[in-house]
Amino acid sequence: MAKKESRESLHEMSEKELQARLKEAQEKSFRLQFQHTSNPLKNPMDIRTARREIARILTILRQKETISPMRPWTDGPTSKKDKGSREVA
Repeated sequence: MAKKESRESLHEMSEKELQARLKEAQEKSFRLQFQHTSNPLKNPMDIRTARREIARILTILRQKETISPMRPWTDGPTSKKDKGSREVA
């Protein structure tokens, strides 16, 4: 349940907040990888978790980038003849 709440909170963040969170996650990932090469981590799954958090944030940023320029009246086809042709601003 905590994971789902975390994902929902990411969706509610602004792009600037997501960019800051992305930078933190990338730094964390770098530190973990660096520590792991010099001395094995107690929990190497932390590297995977950090990598997946980066991927989640990048995915949400990309979604916001592609969805925000769309106007609400062009969300989808309005009639059968328009099906498949989607106008993107």
